[in-house]
Amino acid sequence: MKKAFAIALCLVVVTAFLGGCGKQEPPPAPSSSEEARFPKTVKASFIYPGEVAKSNFALSQDQARQLMEQETGIETQYAENVSADACENIIRGQIADGCNAIFATDAVYADTVARLAAAFPKVFFFQFEGEKTADNLTSYGGRLEEGWFLAGMVAGLTTKNGHIGYLAPVPDAKRQNYIDAFLAGIQLANAAAQVSAVTVSDVWRQGQSEVYLAHELVYKPNTQTLLAAGCDVIATFGDSFYPAVEAQAKGAKAIGCHVPGDINAPDAYLTAAIWRWSGYYTRQILSLMDGTFVPERFEGGLAEEVVGLDVLTENCAPHAATQVEAAASAVISGQLALFTDADGKPRPPMEVEMLPEAEPGTENAPTPA
Repeated sequence: MKKAFAIALCLVVVTAFLGGCGKQEPPPAPSSSEEARFPKTVKASFIYPGEVAKSNFALSQDQARQLMEQETGIETQYAENVSADACENIIRGQIADGCNAIFATDAVYADTVARLAAAFPKVFFFQFEGEKTADNLTSYGGRLEEGWFLAGMVAGLTTKNGHIGYLAPVPDAKRQNYIDAFLAGIQLANAAAQVSAVTVSDVWRQGQSEVYLAHELVYKPNTQTLLAAGCDVIATFGDSFYPAVEAQAKGAKAIGCHVPGDINAPDAYLTAAIWRWSGYYTRQILSLMDGTFVPERFEGGLAEEVVGLDVLTENCAPHAATQVEAAASAVISGQLALFTDADGKPRPPMEVEMLPEAEPGTENAPTPA
């Protein structure tokens, strides 16, 4: 989207947020017992499931960490490529190194983090997509489906031949919600569009050492399958930039996931459904520093500015920015629901042609025309 739309969307979000808030009293000063509970100096650590240089999700979290560090002035560190089995030793090492605020950025760490929170009551834990809370444990997540809904609109408005494709790892309930929202956005913008999809092996959860090689060998041939089927817009729900690269090679367009921009495929990139965690992380750290921290189960969306849609590039349809801006405003205000129509009735499901997955490590996908 053009810079003007990015500014407009920010104004929409801020206006909606401020409009719902009356005059608020400042939080009460912490008591002496509360002051003793909170650290005098905060040092934060993060653990990522992937490698920052290659994983869009890990990169989105690390960008948020760096921005939070700049805003708060605290010292931070991170560990990448951390598996569920390895996370306890990593976290214990971070605590031994003086870290007293731990951000665990994948749901696979949740059980371990809950146990460690009980074992280290003076350390504060923040668990992404967790279920539990405690005096020193907060769980947080976001409605990324709101960003995917807008991304679906972009796809529906931009496709020239009316054929859109997507790749997704085997969906859990959360990921299926993202896919359903993407389809709902397509349907709202272009009810006549045709959609094809390939479900790809979620290889990174099977072995950390194979993750990025597998991305090339899995996402590349399956993107070729969609391109051969005639899709001219490709979206990926997986943590890979290969679909955009393959789309660009064949003159198609691409929608990304987790982080803004795609330097690997500038001629194909349209936009991306993205996380924006820096503001939330900053608020949590500041609450530890001033003694006002309260554990919570937080889930934010467009209105809370923790999810969003990247700026639309010039590769998008010229009229897409205006329509997406209006839809974003309506979602924030509650006037537009993702999965129901104006009468509150469920939107009819969009038919999706499921194509067979190419075997990993082969070049047996059809050659795009």
